[in-house]
Amino acid sequence: MGNYRPPEYGRSILKQRIEDAENAGVDVNLNVVMELGPGRSLAAPISALLDGANLAIAMDAVSYFDRSETLHAFDELVKNVEISEQRAAVLRDAVSKVGTPGQETLLKYVAPWNDASAVAPDSVDFIFSISVLEHVTDPDTVYRSCFRWLRPGGVMAHKIDHSSHGITRHWNGQYWVADWLWRLVMGGRPYAINRWIPDDHRAAAERAGFEVVSHECVANENDDSALYREWPRGRFATVPRDSLFVTTSTIVLRKA
Repeated sequence: MGNYRPPEYGRSILKQRIEDAENAGVDVNLNVVMELGPGRSLAAPISALLDGANLAIAMDAVSYFDRSETLHAFDELVKNVEISEQRAAVLRDAVSKVGTPGQETLLKYVAPWNDASAVAPDSVDFIFSISVLEHVTDPDTVYRSCFRWLRPGGVMAHKIDHSSHGITRHWNGQYWVADWLWRLVMGGRPYAINRWIPDDHRAAAERAGFEVVSHECVANENDDSALYREWPRGRFATVPRDSLFVTTSTIVLRKA
């Protein structure tokens, strides 16, 4: 969430999540757009502005955005879009003021995002993220906050990474770690992994009030390591085995 993203990569994130939603059969309104975990350059929210959004909001758990990288991202991205010089000047001014209290205009940065009142209810059209929701410590609260922020008919699209992020030797070894040991390992890390399986995210979204439009999972069951010959213990002892071999999931949600 605090990582650097090349400007074009940030732009591709926005386009991929829009494509996810459209492939699920829902129309995406880009008037007010929000990204969770935007990285240091805010490239995806900037891309939304360049594509015509009237407000882009970047939400972070901890403040990591870098002003110089954000301005660089804008200068690179604006080269590849057709907008008037006047519009470009307005947007660059907005980018230069992001994160400055009382001066933010078309681009808003919120960190930390744990205050649901930081964004007006029923005001956002589209919320998206990539490899963020596996890190939040209280996903239920995030889903409820997003439901509050979205306008009726608003859409969310999130791609979630269900790997161990290199913490364990096996790509999904986190499910085989004892609960007490996992809490100990996560205690000193700035970005914990919540170990939520796809069904956990779906259930949290539905509890928050969302309609699940689509939920696609990519599985990997090719590893025959000895690790998998034993069933996980603790919280994953009763989880269907297939759920532990999902590498990524993409969920598209709508506020009815």
